[in-house]
Amino acid sequence: MVGLLAFTLLLAPPLADDAAQVRVVKAIKESERAGFERHRLPAHLDLYTRDAVFVRGRGEAPGPYDVQMTRAQAQALLALEYAAPPSRTDRLFFEEPEFDAAGTPPTVTLRISRNFFGGNDVISRRYTLRQEGGRWRVSAVRTWPIEEHVADSDITFNDAFWAQVDAIVDRQGTFELVEKLEDYRYARRYREAWTLLVQMTARADATAADWSQRAAYALRLGDVDDARASARKALALDALADLPPLLRGMSKKPTP
Repeated sequence: MVGLLAFTLLLAPPLADDAAQVRVVKAIKESERAGFERHRLPAHLDLYTRDAVFVRGRGEAPGPYDVQMTRAQAQALLALEYAAPPSRTDRLFFEEPEFDAAGTPPTVTLRISRNFFGGNDVISRRYTLRQEGGRWRVSAVRTWPIEEHVADSDITFNDAFWAQVDAIVDRQGTFELVEKLEDYRYARRYREAWTLLVQMTARADATAADWSQRAAYALRLGDVDDARASARKALALDALADLPPLLRGMSKKPTP
């Protein structure tokens, strides 16, 4: 009987309960704001299980260009992103959540508007939930873009957009490396760009710029170890190499 009572106390309230849903959404919002608005990494990650999976994709459904990270990889990347103080313009705004409380496992999806220095965007995040330690925690999160407004660029990420950018990437012909990498970046096909740069940096005539680009795409894949190693290669070739912003602390180049 005591064992049964202890087990019951360890269970989170069922998500069919409206009050439980409110608590889950509140915890998610607090976690997101702790990270994006305040750069408090431990507070942001506290909601996630140790084996949590972080996925960034082009849409709601899984696809061939998804980027998947473990919690350790996500933590290493976010540690770089949150190293600088947050901007006063960094703010989050949430739309009404969509619960699939009866799902196996249950999920909640939130559309989030993000204001940041230089622009704003809208993303959707689907959080997969698991009961652990008497509360609902996030065991997986999938993020995909909806809109982006930066400088003079306004993008709506829909099927027509992805078809257009994929056609550009897949067109035949000979192109400059910078142009090809820009196509991959725009289409969010980061692994193909990184693979191309691995080939480029294997050549004897690889430049500091090649290694710096590899570092940038490694970061987009959540591979901080490869990013740092590539940045060190770039600096060995050029002590003033232009590194990705998250890695500029490794350089002796004066800050503009």
